[in-house]
Amino acid sequence: MKILIVEDSKVWTEILTSALDTMEDAELETAATFENAAACLARHSPDCIVLDLNLPDSPPARTYSDMMRIYGGPVVVVTGEENHPVHPYVLSKNFSATPDIIRASVNAAVEESNTRRLLRRLHPRAMFSKSIEDGTRVMTVGMAAVAS
Repeated sequence: MKILIVEDSKVWTEILTSALDTMEDAELETAATFENAAACLARHSPDCIVLDLNLPDSPPARTYSDMMRIYGGPVVVVTGEENHPVHPYVLSKNFSATPDIIRASVNAAVEESNTRRLLRRLHPRAMFSKSIEDGTRVMTVGMAAVAS
């Protein structure tokens, strides 16, 4: 699995690299700025991005949305920011970013993305909604009515 870690802190880059390097077939690449991440994405598309919101060349309030404009795949947000975007895979540097949780979040984000792609292929008119109920991620697939 190809993973791009976008993190400007050397300490957190090491923490994330150590946690993700133990995953089977992990190919890790790192970028310390948004600009460097964009250059990496121009060369190849990873299976997942682990993204810090507070980068030196990107305002935290825009980092995630700007990244999604250039990369449509799964993203795990890792941040120390209190006000982060509503996103299903947000890990707090303050308490939740343990190695096991980091690996599980990346796997979950990639699996959800793969499931969506497969369902879109099988049911091109499917509409997707997602919600978080009691901390459990739920994906609902609804089929649009087809007039004949």
